[in-house]
Amino acid sequence: MPLKDTIETASAAAGNQSKLAAMIGVTPQNISDYKNGRLTCGLKKRIQIAEIAGVDRLRTIFEYFEDSLDATDEYEAQAKATIRAMLDAFPPETDQAPESKKPLGAKSSQGVSWRKRMDSNVDVAPQPGTKKPPEGGSLSWRKRRDSNPR
Repeated sequence: MPLKDTIETASAAAGNQSKLAAMIGVTPQNISDYKNGRLTCGLKKRIQIAEIAGVDRLRTIFEYFEDSLDATDEYEAQAKATIRAMLDAFPPETDQAPESKKPLGAKSSQGVSWRKRMDSNVDVAPQPGTKKPPEGGSLSWRKRRDSNPR
């Protein structure tokens, strides 16, 4: 959420801009200047405003760094685009990963974790003279088997 919108939301939550200013220890003029871009809002103040507005702190920190980068510098513009891509991947309404991009260890529709399913899909035939692998095809069994040649 842009700083201007965060300030408007926090002002509404606090009652007005004067009360918001008193809550974070600045003058009402500073709040107006932050909102209109005439004064740079530091990270600590921005986090305080975000908390009053009910905005996620981590998102606020990323947005602060995005805003502080110079779009005319090639490397900073690339970093700014990267931060924006990360923020866009997790919309503020949900702050959840899209369903199609489940994290490792996420449960499948059958209730089995991705890692367990991956290990159990590997077909490993025991070598002559070795024990049968435990149920589920444990990766640690394969490592021990491969490290102890007979």
